[in-house]
Amino acid sequence: MEKLGIDIRLLGFQIFNFLIIILLLNKLVFQPLSQKMDERKKLIEKGLGKELEADKKLAEIEIEKQKMIASTQKDIDGMMVDAAKKVENFRTELLENTKKESDALIKRTKDQLAGEKEEMLSKAKEEMVELTMDAVKTVLGENKTSGMIDNLNKKAIEKLWQKDKTQS
Repeated sequence: MEKLGIDIRLLGFQIFNFLIIILLLNKLVFQPLSQKMDERKKLIEKGLGKELEADKKLAEIEIEKQKMIASTQKDIDGMMVDAAKKVENFRTELLENTKKESDALIKRTKDQLAGEKEEMLSKAKEEMVELTMDAVKTVLGENKTSGMIDNLNKKAIEKLWQKDKTQS
């Protein structure tokens, strides 16, 4: 090797120095760097695992939210149906009460009119009797006895009552 210009001793020292540098670099640089890279890899994997968990929880929360929305909508629909029933019942009750009141008012008015009719007929009969009496007095003259007039009055009143009963 001497012919090539390589000194064996120097080559041995260089190999020895190279091995020492490799050992020092391995001990001081590569191992700590490898440990840091492993820690970083574990941290990234842990973060990815947490991300997957968060995604699952988010999906579960979204499903729960949809269920709650559906349940709330169902409750609202039920409340709307109940409210519509209550409104319809109130409307029906109000119509029934109004009909009862109007029927009662009509009955009272008819009763009042019937009473007024009876009163007017009674007054009309009395006036007819008086007119008839005046006519009889005029025809027969004032000198007829009052007993005769009373007798004629009774007969006229009886005839009027009989006519009234047959017309009613």
